[in-house]
Amino acid sequence: MFRKWSLVLGIALLTPWFVVTPPSVEAGLSGPVCFEVTIPDKGSFQVTGRATPVSGDYIVYHGKATIADENPYYLGGTGMPAGKYVILNLTGTQSHKDGWRDTGIMQIQLNTSTSPMKGTFYEVGTDYDLNSKTFGNHFSKGTLKRINCP
Repeated sequence: MFRKWSLVLGIALLTPWFVVTPPSVEAGLSGPVCFEVTIPDKGSFQVTGRATPVSGDYIVYHGKATIADENPYYLGGTGMPAGKYVILNLTGTQSHKDGWRDTGIMQIQLNTSTSPMKGTFYEVGTDYDLNSKTFGNHFSKGTLKRINCP
């Protein structure tokens, strides 16, 4: 009986020494995380946000894209490691100044072995114009790279 409890107690005391840092945190995806995003033929903008590690290798990311002469694009979702990449699946919304409302779903693939961290993304979305009461769809793709947060 004593040996059984000694083994359990020994494992419980030693376990904290064997905690492994999740790859997403090791890659720097914890705390403030910002990107410069480039969409070909449309230009570049910055995304400022925060990554929070949860449950092992998974992260939660929430951010805001600042686009010149527009209202912010808010996005959030989850991410997980996949080899040398971290994959983020995010949803986003934007309320345009001209009456259009956008929603989108995107996947971001970040290469954690590059410095600064770089990646690609694609987004598919639906738009609605409050003025004309019409719907539209959009697709965009581009690149992003990690930058220092402002």
